[in-house]
Amino acid sequence: AEFRRRNVISEFPHTTVTGMVYDSGSYRESLERALELVGYDELRRRQAELRQQGRYLGIGVGLYVEPTAWGSEIALQAGFPFPSHDNATVTIDPTGKVRVAVSVHSHGQGHETTLAQVAAEILGVSIDDVIVEHGDTDRAPWGMGTYASRSAVIGGGMVALAAQEVREKVLRVASRLLEVAPEDLEIQDGNVFVRGAPDRSLSLFQVAFAAYLDGRVRAEGEEPLLSATKFYDPRATYSNGCIVTVCEVDGETGLVRLDK
Repeated sequence: AEFRRRNVISEFPHTTVTGMVYDSGSYRESLERALELVGYDELRRRQAELRQQGRYLGIGVGLYVEPTAWGSEIALQAGFPFPSHDNATVTIDPTGKVRVAVSVHSHGQGHETTLAQVAAEILGVSIDDVIVEHGDTDRAPWGMGTYASRSAVIGGGMVALAAQEVREKVLRVASRLLEVAPEDLEIQDGNVFVRGAPDRSLSLFQVAFAAYLDGRVRAEGEEPLLSATKFYDPRATYSNGCIVTVCEVDGETGLVRLDK
């Protein structure tokens, strides 16, 4: 474990010899947490005791980093000249419901929940008010699809970007209705309210209805839609973790027994 501690990456961003850039990572935190969960100090004491009995206990500690969600740039750098972008359209309709159309398709990964959570958190609504549309070529936007652990990063990223733009549109419309600056507003639980004065509020339905059907709240040149489409094509995202394995080796027979 001490060897791992001395060699773990601790300063970011970190550029590898192959040009990969790790912008962040919980390498040390993952290591210490894994050692805590497995009871490393007690294992070392047990290891010493068993050695006195002629028994051999091995403790293996491994950290890993895995590149996921390769974007077009990093794929080209690795010799794979294919695009890796995807896109999403986030729309709040006149009833205040949120529709998220995405180019990544779920076949067991649970995109309907994950991507709805991303949009709901940014827009300040319940996840039950978010409808995720995918898998229908008549409605879903075009993209590279789901593979290689990319949808949470690229799919979530594109939804986050689109939802953030829609949020800003909501705040601009609400600011005109409530006659305050957009930066003085918050969105929570499907309501837009003045920070510090929650009694001055509008439901998202009221804001959406006005945005679509009340020309007085629309600035010159502003689209009468609470909708945004965004592409997301990151370099790459790197996940990491730590694994501890404990096994006992019979010194006479060579038999290996996995302990934990």
